[in-house]
This record gives sequence, structure tokens and C-alpha cells, in this order.
Amino acid sequence: MRVALRVVLYVTAIAVLAACVSKGKDGTAAGSPEPVASAAASPSDEPSAEPSPSDAADPTPSPTPSPRATSAAPAKDTLDFAMPDFKGSVLQDAQDAVQELGIFYSTSHDLRGSRNQLIDSNWRVCTQSPRAGTRVRGKAADYEGKIDFGVVKLTESCP
Repeated sequence: MRVALRVVLYVTAIAVLAACVSKGKDGTAAGSPEPVASAAASPSDEPSAEPSPSDAADPTPSPTPSPRATSAAPAKDTLDFAMPDFKGSVLQDAQDAVQELGIFYSTSHDLRGSRNQLIDSNWRVCTQSPRAGTRVRGKAADYEGKIDFGVVKLTESCP
């Protein structure tokens, strides 16, 4: 069952990435037909009540940003804050808070084995590096991937 879920998640992620990459320069999907020019209107033509094909809504919906993408603050160039205490927090909440502080990429690892954290909201933070209260100063790029959370499933206790 777990393997099937992982396969579905990986295939879905690849399909989404492929759809994003296949966009053309003008934002339309690559390989989509060019708009057909309608017959030139003469100055004596009066506007009609019926919408023309050019007035119709684009049948391709524009991608909607995920809540995580809109809630994350843009990375700051320079950081200066005391590392909060995330012990006991849900991993997703801890990651969101770190992003709001200006660090986009953090890591996590399973304290009870080698399970992947596919759904971050199903995991609880037990340990963190750097420790709570540690001063984080400098360029944001220097801290990307350097914040690590040791986690267990929500139903488990911290070791």
C-alpha cells in the first residue's frame, strides 16, 4: 500500500512539473494552436450582443498558486533572529515559520528509522539544529538547507 501511494505521489509530481516546464514564452502550453485571426471588421460594423470567439474565456485555466507558495515570505538577503523553539510543533508549521524568517529550504529526518516525510503535517518535531535561542545572522543563502528537524509521526512519542 505504501509503495503504491509513493508511486502515485511521484507520478503526480512529475506530471505537474512537466506541465509547468512545457509552458511557452507567452504562458500558453507548448504545442497549443495559435489563435485564429477573425475576419477584419469594417468601420460600419456595429457591436453585437453575442460575444465573439476572441471574447470567450481562455479554456486553459491558469495555475492557482498553492497556499504554501503564497504564505511563504520571500527570502530575505540578510538574517538576524534567535532560532525559535520548534520542539513539539508539527513539522509543516515549523517549516512555514522558518520560511517566514527568510530561509526557504530546511531539512528533516526520521528519528525512529529511515522513513520519508511525504506529508509534513503528519510529523512532530522532537529535535532541531540549530538549537532554540541560537542567533542566526548573515546571508540567507548561507543557511539554506542547514536547518534540520528530527521528527517522529504524530502518533509516536519522541525518543
